[in-house]
Amino acid sequence: MTHSKRKFVLVDQSISELGGHHYEYAVRVLAAAREDGLDARLVTNKRLSPSLAPDFPVLPIYEFGYWDRPLRLGPWVIRSFPPPGSIKAVRRAAYAAYLGITTIAQRLSGRTSAEHGRSDGLDLEVNRREPFSGQRASVREFLRPLVTALRSAAGGAQFFGLNAAKIRQFERDTLDMIAALGLRADDIVFVPTLSEAELLGLGRAIASCRPDDRIGWHLLFRRPPVPARAAYARSADARRAQVRKCLATFAQATAGHRVRFYTDTEALTRQYDDLGVVRFDTLPIPVPSSFGHSRDPERALAVPTILFAGDARVEKGFQLLPILVEQLKRESPAGLSPRFIIQSNFSVPGGEPAAARARRELRSHAKNGVRLIDEPLQPDAYCAIFHASDISLIPYDPLEYRARSSGVFAESVAAGLVTIVPSGTWMAAQLDAPIAAYHRSVVAEFCHVEACLGPALASPNGTRSHSLDVPAETRTDHLVVALRALDDRVELSPIVLVQWLDSSGYVARCDRGVAVKSEAGRWSCMFRLLSSPPRAHVIVVPQDAGSPAHLSVDHIALVSAGRPLPLGAAGVVYAGNRSLAEGVREVLRHTDHYMRTAASFTSAWTDHHTPRKLERELVTRQGHR
Repeated sequence: MTHSKRKFVLVDQSISELGGHHYEYAVRVLAAAREDGLDARLVTNKRLSPSLAPDFPVLPIYEFGYWDRPLRLGPWVIRSFPPPGSIKAVRRAAYAAYLGITTIAQRLSGRTSAEHGRSDGLDLEVNRREPFSGQRASVREFLRPLVTALRSAAGGAQFFGLNAAKIRQFERDTLDMIAALGLRADDIVFVPTLSEAELLGLGRAIASCRPDDRIGWHLLFRRPPVPARAAYARSADARRAQVRKCLATFAQATAGHRVRFYTDTEALTRQYDDLGVVRFDTLPIPVPSSFGHSRDPERALAVPTILFAGDARVEKGFQLLPILVEQLKRESPAGLSPRFIIQSNFSVPGGEPAAARARRELRSHAKNGVRLIDEPLQPDAYCAIFHASDISLIPYDPLEYRARSSGVFAESVAAGLVTIVPSGTWMAAQLDAPIAAYHRSVVAEFCHVEACLGPALASPNGTRSHSLDVPAETRTDHLVVALRALDDRVELSPIVLVQWLDSSGYVARCDRGVAVKSEAGRWSCMFRLLSSPPRAHVIVVPQDAGSPAHLSVDHIALVSAGRPLPLGAAGVVYAGNRSLAEGVREVLRHTDHYMRTAASFTSAWTDHHTPRKLERELVTRQGHR
């Protein structure tokens, strides 16, 4: 008598085509499951594109994807309400109105276009985008009461204001899946993308099964329970309560069944655990070994290639690229300008307005060392653009990615690329260890003395300032600033400002750096002195929201290296969009050092973040109630 294999089923209701990492993620995890002797199955959206032909049995059964907002009105169902493109149209109108009003106001106040031309290019570009970003959130909030009222009228009141049509359809589709696959004892079902509405539908479906069936359900949440953006601050408590109710309802409906909850970052796990409903664990990010390869250091040292991979979205900083490319091209000697590979496919039809405009502007550089890729890539072709690159640019919105993971970052590290990321993000936290270790090595290797600091001056918002005198006889050319926390409220790495003073006591120059965490309660930051004046103010600025965190300068090492040193290792963490270009310049000045240290960081990273590690963790946890 032969026994059928144990099934490993990955359910992603959003997979219908390439893009958004959904398909690559699924294929990687299923390949690991099959290599371990499991019967790997993929369940997708009904609209699965024929161009996708994974080497696994596929069941396209789900009616709606993660982003669909169906509305049922009697016998009719609108797939998404508001309809796709309607919010985009409102955003365009709001942004056009903002630009028109701003232009009129500037003309009335006598400001000329010449005055704008004297502004820093990247700052100007960032300022143009910021009102749009705010409008995006505020339009959504403006429409929310109308959408909620319509959903309630359609029967959504019993589901905490969530989408009743989507919940009921997800329940039906899940029950159909269970029957079609013949799921039985010890089979594993992994759902790596799930909204609250889909969670309620899944709970109703699981409740229809017998606990004795012993099917294992593993649910991964990759977005925070409450959006971090300021536009959602007023509804944060209501949103948190809604998520808590959904989890409690699900837990009650599935009592006795084998269900486990996960996120893929420690920060997200803490956020969900703080809700106090169910326990969450942290899964690794599945990056296959195919991203690793032997690099040609000579190629990178001659003309490095900078990669921007993934969708062209505002939250991923795509709108910052045209000005950045133009600046670096203008500054570089002829023939030595860095090359760019920019994946610019849109995640929504037509793209967000700022992203669409940025892509049009980038086309003007297409014949000048800039390769634009307008469509999602098959897994092998996607991996190839990492192999062809040296530096990975990841200028994501810090609020959106404070706790969220980034697949592009994980793939970049696995490929040995130098990463450039914003402070206050999950990506920046991953670079703490290699950068802090490098700071320690600088102090250990070169001659240094401890600086004499003046007393700390504290402000009500948590900022602390110390005066610093640099003796001329020390021939100091670098500072390594060590910080410590005065309480346990510090979560985000602080910003350190060094204001160099001239002989009259005025600020001659201000250097800005991001401190990296060296150990619990301690951070470090490194600066290059150049020809700075001998006196300075060292200012520590906390990034944490809410009550100010208290930090202080523990000590400062005055280092004499005799040559300009890199300020970090493996990657660069920059503070604010105005520092993005300088972050790229830092890597270009010390390409060899950053590539060597990135290669060292790769080995430590890839030991943990693999598809097999994730798959085996699910299998192991399946066996523990």
